[in-house]
Amino acid sequence: MKRLWYILPLLFVFSCEDNEDNDDSHPFVGLWEIKGENVNGNWVDYYHGLYWFEITENTISQSNKRFNADSSVCYYHGPEYPMEINKEGDNYRLAAFLSQIPPDTLIVITCSLQDGMMYYKGENDDDWIHRLEKINSFDFTPLCE
Repeated sequence: MKRLWYILPLLFVFSCEDNEDNDDSHPFVGLWEIKGENVNGNWVDYYHGLYWFEITENTISQSNKRFNADSSVCYYHGPEYPMEINKEGDNYRLAAFLSQIPPDTLIVITCSLQDGMMYYKGENDDDWIHRLEKINSFDFTPLCE
């Protein structure tokens, strides 16, 4: 009977240990809020509450806050665009095909995860231009008409 008390905790530990390893989702999957912009090497945090990106395994979409003529707030949710994510060294390459922006446009950004924040830059940028924080959810109501 004493052996059973030693074996049960080990079974519990090993059965729970792999939950995180079996998660097939990509580290960028989720809702990201733009928190700041790099201005001449300094992070300026003025984007809070204005822009969000929703990333799935193969799509990306953007939402943003807008103001109506009466100064009330509404939210715009853009279309989903097909996207590919590829690891390149320590960073990731996200390529989205924006078919609704004429002419059809391929947007490629390089992303990095550092201390729980996502940093990204465009193809022709030397430094990180935006900093984003992953959030659990956001109430995008009311929607803009």
